Amino acid sequence: MGLSGGADSVCLLLLLCEAREELALELTAVHVHHGLRGAEADEDLRFAGELAGRLGVPFESVRTDVREKARREGVSVEEAGRSARYEALRRCAAGGLVAVGHHRDDQAETVLMNIVRGAGLAGAAGMDWRSGDIIRPLLGTGREEIEAFLRERGQEWRTDSTNLSDDYTRNRIRHEVLPLLDGINPGATEHLAAFAADCRQACGVEEKCAKEILKQSLISTDEVSIPVDALTGAGAGSAGRAVIEAMASLAGSRRDIGRVHVRQVLDLTAGASGRGVDLPYGLRAGREYDRILIRRAETFSDRIREEDRALCVRLNALLAPPVIRHGMNASDVPKKEYTKWFDYDKIKDTLVWRSRRPGDTIALAGAGDKSIARFMLDAKIPAARRGSMPLLADGSSIVWVPGYRISEAYKVTDSTESIIEINIEGVYDK
Repeated sequence: MGLSGGADSVCLLLLLCEAREELALELTAVHVHHGLRGAEADEDLRFAGELAGRLGVPFESVRTDVREKARREGVSVEEAGRSARYEALRRCAAGGLVAVGHHRDDQAETVLMNIVRGAGLAGAAGMDWRSGDIIRPLLGTGREEIEAFLRERGQEWRTDSTNLSDDYTRNRIRHEVLPLLDGINPGATEHLAAFAADCRQACGVEEKCAKEILKQSLISTDEVSIPVDALTGAGAGSAGRAVIEAMASLAGSRRDIGRVHVRQVLDLTAGASGRGVDLPYGLRAGREYDRILIRRAETFSDRIREEDRALCVRLNALLAPPVIRHGMNASDVPKKEYTKWFDYDKIKDTLVWRSRRPGDTIALAGAGDKSIARFMLDAKIPAARRGSMPLLADGSSIVWVPGYRISEAYKVTDSTESIIEINIEGVYDK
């Protein structure tokens, strides 16, 4: 458990000590020295160590340079301190639970701070009694109750001088905003905590719906593809949570994903295919017909092009030597996805596998020659693939778009004398 020496952590330690025999608890008190307050912090460390010793609780102390961590990671000192504490507590817990002293007043402060920063329902839900390996046994207890408990037992505690300063956002809410609200309604803190509990319940419903949306999605390490109908058929909250989970799965973090980014992605469901928006962490979202795709913008296209270039090399190797057949009629040509037969005598140039080029056309029944760009758009081929997917070409004429169409100009007819068979099974996968 975390033992800063403040009233909340001291209270938590006393309560856990009283319950350790009944609950068979194995306690370790951990104090994190942030290197910020000089002699005062040293005294906090001494106090925590002596208290743990008096109670017969194993004690560990961890020193960290929070200012350097904040500079290195580009975050505030407050955020760096919080991160350092949890990192240290988890290391010392070695896979066990980490108990911290957050109480009801902390919850009220957290809810207000999140709301004014623009958080949605999840932010308004504040902290939970348990979040993964973190437990908060005092979350339903107020600061006044905690201090009264300690005074009754004659137990001293330490007061962090930085908690008295208004340099930090949380302290301003604690010293200015909450007293004002309590003046309006003495139960403001309790009501805020109850509101957070209601929000957590609502979040649970949204999370369940979001999971259903993601079950209908295609998820890989590089891309999440969500059906538009799944998003539009759900409530805005559930759809938004699904988008956040999708983005977080690619980014590895939720920290900079805000309401504005969720709104940008959901707005794509009402737009035309081909629209896109840039997102945090180098992600990009776009609509491709009936799906919303979220992918890593800076790497995805290059990776696909390199893969398709390599695929073209393998496919070209299969073209030599071709299999030439004679004496077949159009009715003899099998219908296979990865093996096609073409009129060999209609080939004017040299067949080659390559990506599309300006001026490429494909002959379609009843439509004549159509630009390959227009064909790909009409065939709803995802935009990320159009510029690099392998095409079988005869000069500027596209003979075969694997997985979609072959050109009418090269089809086998009853008058065909020579047929070239091209098999790419096992090499090409649309």
